[in-house]
Amino acid sequence: MPPLDQCLTHLDAPDACLNQTRLSSGRDCGEDDNCIAMDGSGYYAVTRTQVGGFNASTMQGHNFHLHFDEVTMDNFGLPPQHTRGYFVNPRFAETEEAWGMGPGFDWLAATARRPMPSMRR
Repeated sequence: MPPLDQCLTHLDAPDACLNQTRLSSGRDCGEDDNCIAMDGSGYYAVTRTQVGGFNASTMQGHNFHLHFDEVTMDNFGLPPQHTRGYFVNPRFAETEEAWGMGPGFDWLAATARRPMPSMRR
């Protein structure tokens, strides 16, 4: 994988982050990274600054919830889970922002407990 700062992104590609989140969430906030609705649904595309850590690998951006601390010539550019010493990104685990682990799982748990609307024929 090339270093993140050398990766040519194609924002209009079908598999680009914002296009995939628009498709999977059914919401479209244009070029905004934050598209969280009042009910907590939607999407949020994290930034390199928010993710922190070693983010020179293109896979680090995709796996923002992970970090790795053993960067060698053998594992440079590999996704964190394919290296030694990877762990949950502390920023992801500790932030109260919408992209964080706590807020995401809190929304998921609350949504799973909501009664299903009745199906009318």
